Amino acid sequence: MAAFESPGSGPLGEVVEGVARYHHQPSPRAVLPIPHRLDHRVALLEACLDADTALLQALPALGYEGLVIAGFGAGHVSGAWSEMLGQLTPGLPVIMATRTGRGATALATDGFVGGEIVLQKRGLHMAGQLCPRKCRVLLWLLIGSGRPCCTRGCHASETARSLVAAGSLLVRAVLGCVHFCFSGQRPCSPRSAKKNSTASKTC
Repeated sequence: MAAFESPGSGPLGEVVEGVARYHHQPSPRAVLPIPHRLDHRVALLEACLDADTALLQALPALGYEGLVIAGFGAGHVSGAWSEMLGQLTPGLPVIMATRTGRGATALATDGFVGGEIVLQKRGLHMAGQLCPRKCRVLLWLLIGSGRPCCTRGCHASETARSLVAAGSLLVRAVLGCVHFCFSGQRPCSPRSAKKNSTASKTC
């Protein structure tokens, strides 16, 4: 979970001669409520070169309500996985993260069948800087809390199914000291976050 480091960002600060010195300005936080459901399940699968689609096909029948994929590189999968994931997105939210351990998923670079451009057209959400394991925790909390999420246009969603229908997920939350963005964008600055704070509260 990278609990004692911050890959790609460096330390928040350091203590020098008993004085805390911060290298990064803190961002505003939106905290998710305690989930009222604990029995829901979110799957986490890692893409492999020779993987078939049997596990993906079985997920709906097994009762999973969300899926996180640890993809190749900037968030890529094979052609067979891409097609199967596109069939899953109408029924449950699917998040594409990177399995590399560092770096973010892309948004508009690779246009092959298993690349991020096609995956987004098929309804997947790119995880940005968030690692697959933290994506799973956040998606589990969102589904379990039933809280309307802040999305483009401030569409409200109460279930995992409506998360997909609402469009690109722009939920920002903090678990521990991590700032989550499902938009694939860089974390917003405190100044821009203040402008959007009113809209976020009304979602």
